[in-house]
Amino acid sequence: MNRPFAPFQDMTLDDFVGRTGSQAEALSAIEAFIKNREDNFKRGAGLLFVGPPGVGKTFLANMVLKSFMEAGDTIEAIELSTYINLYHEKFDLIELLKRDYEPAEDDFIELKKHLNMIERKAKWVLFDDIGREHESGSGWSNEQLFNAFRFRWNRGRPTIFTTNFDLNDLGARYSEGFVSLIGEACQVVEIKSDDYRWTRDE
Repeated sequence: MNRPFAPFQDMTLDDFVGRTGSQAEALSAIEAFIKNREDNFKRGAGLLFVGPPGVGKTFLANMVLKSFMEAGDTIEAIELSTYINLYHEKFDLIELLKRDYEPAEDDFIELKKHLNMIERKAKWVLFDDIGREHESGSGWSNEQLFNAFRFRWNRGRPTIFTTNFDLNDLGARYSEGFVSLIGEACQVVEIKSDDYRWTRDE
């Protein structure tokens, strides 16, 4: 997806109505991050939004992407669960191609282009709701996220995450190495509030 998620495409930061001091601090942090876009990109600096469901994490992440898209940057927004499913689709298509099923070839090429955009080409990528995806028994899905993140960081491509997990839980889920890389590559924005989705229109 080369645009923010559909529900946020016509929204702006003015639509964010913070109910708590934590939300107000998060909004100020994002405004500063957007203002320093060029410097953040040069440093490969991303964002990690942490907080319970419905406090505005995905909203703010998409406002960052929307602002940068309007400034001419390439962006991608994808749920981590969807990203993992793309790899399952890739493996399925490879099996079909091994059986000389020609209709799978075009789908395989398009899928490779999409993954390449997410992992390599897009200046800014949002992996939304990390930790919610199914955790494979082998740890493969966790490793896939770590590898994509590390690949982008090593090449100066910032990554944005949202999660309901705190840093300790992320370490237990993905590894201490993943959390260490988060500390190096991302500004952490923690939001504490009641469910924002149920209160913002009141």
